[in-house]
Amino acid sequence: MTFVDFVAQVFGGEELGRVSTEDGLIGHGEIRVGDTVVPAFDRHADWPRMPSLLRVFVADPFGNIWWGVSYVEDVSEAEMWRRRRDPVYEAIRVVQETLDAELSGQAHGRSSAPVRAIS
Repeated sequence: MTFVDFVAQVFGGEELGRVSTEDGLIGHGEIRVGDTVVPAFDRHADWPRMPSLLRVFVADPFGNIWWGVSYVEDVSEAEMWRRRRDPVYEAIRVVQETLDAELSGQAHGRSSAPVRAIS
């Protein structure tokens, strides 16, 4: 059972989607619980265990990591993959690597490229 499955089951939520990564983890998932969409992703084994992770990315002077997300638009899966090739979305890789470096304590973080779902 993944974290996404757990949240959906325990809170009576509905999984809206997930993006698997090349290392087999969930790079991004969304669960609707009531009128709230909860984003989630798998932790890497070398990240510290935490009770939760709010997706806001800003490093503050207290050592906290914040990730901010907001809804922009719904897009089809085909459009998502088209945009993924656009260089402007390179920032996503940088965010993933920076978060991983902070949580793992490594000098350089990892990012995981998404893989298409097998139909």
